[in-house]
Amino acid sequence: MYLLNEKIRSEEALRIGLVSKIIPSKGNEFQKAVHILALELAAQAPLALKRIKQNLVDADSTTFSEHLDIEAERHAKCGFHPDAAEAGNAFMKKRKGNFQGFQKREKWELAKL
Repeated sequence: MYLLNEKIRSEEALRIGLVSKIIPSKGNEFQKAVHILALELAAQAPLALKRIKQNLVDADSTTFSEHLDIEAERHAKCGFHPDAAEAGNAFMKKRKGNFQGFQKREKWELAKL
């Protein structure tokens, strides 16, 4: 698809996993879907989301090998944050996470993040 520049319909993109959802762009459905997605993202661990966004931004300016190292380091550092334990507990107990995000932390704690 990438090399031949073939156009595919949204239904086919959904079927093959290229997109996760199809949302009509007419009416209020699109705005409602965007609002729901924003609420879902807001309920996630803020530090993890920040690191994911950093990974996406940096992907364009590093080699693949360098990027894997940077991504792995960020992932490991997230494990030191209390939200990592909360994510695991929430998953095991099948409940929503109660994430603390960026609270005031000591300098030595921030060094781990």
